[in-house]
This record gives sequence, structure tokens and C-alpha cells, in this order.
Amino acid sequence: MKRLAAAWILLCVGACSAPRPPPPDAEPPPLTEIRRVYYPGGEQLKKRYTVLNEPGQEPQKHGKEEEWHADGTLKAERFFERGAPSGTWRTWYAGAEPESVVEIGDGRSLLPMRWWYADGTRRAEGQGRAGVREGEWTYFHPNGSVSERGPFERGRRHGPWVAYDEAGRLRAEGFYEEGRRVGIWRLWDERGVLHEKQGDPPGGAQG
Repeated sequence: MKRLAAAWILLCVGACSAPRPPPPDAEPPPLTEIRRVYYPGGEQLKKRYTVLNEPGQEPQKHGKEEEWHADGTLKAERFFERGAPSGTWRTWYAGAEPESVVEIGDGRSLLPMRWWYADGTRRAEGQGRAGVREGEWTYFHPNGSVSERGPFERGRRHGPWVAYDEAGRLRAEGFYEEGRRVGIWRLWDERGVLHEKQGDPPGGAQG
């Protein structure tokens, strides 16, 4: 009787631990592929990123993307989620000094975006949504003084903007509309003399 019970237990354990095949209608898991781009000559790696190949869809970037300068130092680090920018994007100068940090997040929230000159001085800062400039932005001269300030809307200058020289003197002020200068712009030359200039005509160049 005891032998029969032991055999029954072993049979149950073996059956429970045996791998079960997936349901017949289960989708195969998505496949990832690492792609590489090289500098001319084919030896120095320039870029490496991961592509997601899902059944019935075009390949999409998914995960980390890295890019290198020609000297082998890291130039950029980016992240994607099924083709959409995500996470934190960073870039570096060839000397390894930080150039930019862009917070992408979930692509819906307003998050900080910052740029620096190679010596570490601020170059530009503001906010963005999914990496696209939005809201008030400030640009700086290499000496640290403000060079321009104004709002963005969906990645285009939109609203009142002002510009200063490196000494902090007002050099220009006017309005942008979807990236175009509109209305009357007030400009000051090197001597401080005021000039007025009409903005772009409808459909003109965007700035």
C-alpha cells in the first residue's frame, strides 16, 4: 500500500513539473534586433540601437540608442518605447562635457530641457513635451548673460520675444506667430539707435 502511494505521489510531481505547451492561438513574442552604424571604413562604431519587430508592424526603435563621436567618446544616449521618445535623452561634446539633458518622460507632461556650452556655461533652458519646446525659454551668451527670452508653442516661437547683447542691453523685441516674426519689431543698433522693421509677410520664413 505504501509503495502504491509513493508511486502515485511521484507521478503527480512529474506531471505538475512538466512544461506545458502554449495555447495554440498564442502570439509569438516580439523579436528585438540590435542594429549598428559605422563611420566610413567600417571599423569605428557610430551608432547602436535596438529595433522591435512585431508581427504585422513596421520595425520600431525600442530601448536604448547610443551614438559615439569619431574619437570613440559617447556623443548621445536616447531611449524609445515602441518608436516614441521616452526617458531621459543626453548628449556630450567630444571632450565628454555635457551638452544637453532632455527629460522626455511619458511624452505628456511638461519637463525640463537644458543645454550647455562646452565650458559648462548655460546655453539654453526651458520645458518641453515629448522633447518639443513648450512654454517660456531662455537662451544665454557664452559669458552667461541672457541673449533671448520668450515662449514656445508646439516647438515654434509664439508670442513676445526679446533679445539682448552680451552687456545686457536690449537689442530687439517683437512678436512671433507660429515661428514667424509678425507686426512691428523694434531693433537697436550698436549705438543704441532705435529702428523699426515690419515682420514677415503671411506664409514667410519661420524662425
